[in-house]
Amino acid sequence: MRIVHAAAALVMLGAPAWAQTADEIARAKDAIWAKEQKIYADRANGGLNFYIANTSPSYVGWPPSAPKPMALPALKEDGKRLSGQTKEKLTMELMGFTMSGGTAVIYYRNHRTVKPDGTAVDETFETLHTWTREGDDWRMIGAMARLEPKR
Repeated sequence: MRIVHAAAALVMLGAPAWAQTADEIARAKDAIWAKEQKIYADRANGGLNFYIANTSPSYVGWPPSAPKPMALPALKEDGKRLSGQTKEKLTMELMGFTMSGGTAVIYYRNHRTVKPDGTAVDETFETLHTWTREGDDWRMIGAMARLEPKR
């Protein structure tokens, strides 16, 4: 019986780490959404510095321009390619957010009207980013984006 009580006590000690209040989830959502918006503001200034600085070393992402998922070194190469291209224009629309423990997934839509090189376009992307809590901060660990399918 002691083993059962000890096991129950261990489970209960971990329970507060798993349970999250609505306020905690809202704070995480606000912090991550602010980071997402800063990523695109930085892109409009010609770089991926903010994106890279807020990305986990374990990151793997799949942008719509890549034939397969890519790790952080390839993201850094993309940052070099975008350097100095400052003409991108887009709007962002938050579509969803979920969180469990130290993991959060955010879903949003970007409507791009000008590419970084200045080319006019009418493109809508559906994006999801997965974030992990590291200490008091959030770092991106996964990403996927695609052109929105024609409806």
